[in-house]
Amino acid sequence: SKILRGQRNFQRLFKRSAVLKKSPLICRFRIYENPQEGCMFGFIAPKKLFRHAVDRNRVKRWLREAFRLNQHLLPQSIHMNLIGFHAVFIAISNNLSYSEIESQMTSLLKSIAATDRLTADAGDVSIKTPKDTD
Repeated sequence: SKILRGQRNFQRLFKRSAVLKKSPLICRFRIYENPQEGCMFGFIAPKKLFRHAVDRNRVKRWLREAFRLNQHLLPQSIHMNLIGFHAVFIAISNNLSYSEIESQMTSLLKSIAATDRLTADAGDVSIKTPKDTD
C-alpha cells in the first residue's frame, strides 16, 4: 500500500466516500472498480486540534505505525490490488495515546473488512492455504 498524496486524490475521496467513526478516529474510504486507482492510505492530524507541528507529526506517525501493524486485517482483494481503494484516517481528539489509536485502528480495519463490496470482491480470489495443498 502507498501513501495517498495529491490534492486531486483527497478531493475525490472527500467528495464521495463512506465514513466510519470510532472515536478518536474517523476513516473515510472509497472503493473504485478500476484496480489501476491503486491502494492508497492517508493520515491526517488537523491543525485545529494539534497546534504544534511536533504534535501533528507524532500523531501521524502513530497512525501510520498502528496501520502498518494491523493492515493484515484488510481483505485480500485490497492487498492483491484487485480493486482500487483509497482511505484516510483522521485523528479527532487531541488527548491521544498510542494504545488508544491502535485499538481504534484495529476496530476500524475490521469494520472496513466487513464492508459488503470488499468481501464480495474477495470471494473471487483463490488463495491457497496450507490445507489446500494436500
